[in-house]
Amino acid sequence: MFRNTEIITKVDIGSDHKMVRSTVCINKKLMRLKRIKKRKPLKIDARQLEKVTHTFQLNLQKRFDTLRNEIPSIENLNDIITKSAMELTEKPTETEKDINEEDKIIEELERRRKELRKKEIKTAIDREEYTELNKTVKKKRSARTRRKR
Repeated sequence: MFRNTEIITKVDIGSDHKMVRSTVCINKKLMRLKRIKKRKPLKIDARQLEKVTHTFQLNLQKRFDTLRNEIPSIENLNDIITKSAMELTEKPTETEKDINEEDKIIEELERRRKELRKKEIKTAIDREEYTELNKTVKKKRSARTRRKR
């Protein structure tokens, strides 16, 4: 970036500092590319959006109604449209669709196991219950992961 850097000795500033002169070469295209926002490619399923066109239009209408008093920028309009489309075409995440009774049972078993661990296992009955809970949780988790594959 810096080319032809030299010290100018003719100028007397009155201190031990020296004046420096250099030629700077700036790549305008590279600097412009760095300043432009890079957007992630959108993953909108057009077929699914066509199925819910009416809902999509209603959502957009509601969002634009809130902006009636102000003049939105093009970026805001673009964000509104893409967010609405993404909300309608997004597939539910694993946690939303996969929480079922077995998961709730495993969570309850883990909660009881943690309580026993905090309580400090003193009696043989507590120790036995703790080991059984460990075995049960391990079996249920492995069965769940096998089913997901």
